[in-house]
Amino acid sequence: MAAEFLSIRAINFVYSVYQSFNKSERERLEKMRVTDLTPDKIKDRIDSVAVFNRNDIENSYKGVKVKWHVIFNGIVDKKMFGAKGTVMTQYSGALNHWVNVKLYFKDCPEIKIAQKGDRFWVTGIIKKVEYTSVYIEPIEIEKDNFFVF
Repeated sequence: MAAEFLSIRAINFVYSVYQSFNKSERERLEKMRVTDLTPDKIKDRIDSVAVFNRNDIENSYKGVKVKWHVIFNGIVDKKMFGAKGTVMTQYSGALNHWVNVKLYFKDCPEIKIAQKGDRFWVTGIIKKVEYTSVYIEPIEIEKDNFFVF
């Protein structure tokens, strides 16, 4: 128990040091303009090229800033004693598109109590595209308390 506590403290310390070094990068990302790109547009663009060229098109979206309305589906891939994980969501504009958000749960505690079907606004940077799955590094996640289905 004591060893686990020390490990968690060490992880938190390393993360806080990482955040302080990464502050200028975070400020730069926050100032970037949000694009009007959607998962549908990404898929359409990938579909428009030969299969041989799809990987190049998927890679071209890395670093693009987006803000998407998503539906919470679950948490997968917990790591670092449960401090970090991947939140699996679906793009609310088309439920066949997955938006995977890798985050530290302490940065977004409301995710830990989210129920399947809860809706969020995710602003972040695209890290990876795999056809109908997009992986995002979040800048901001906010619960949509005003969505009426």
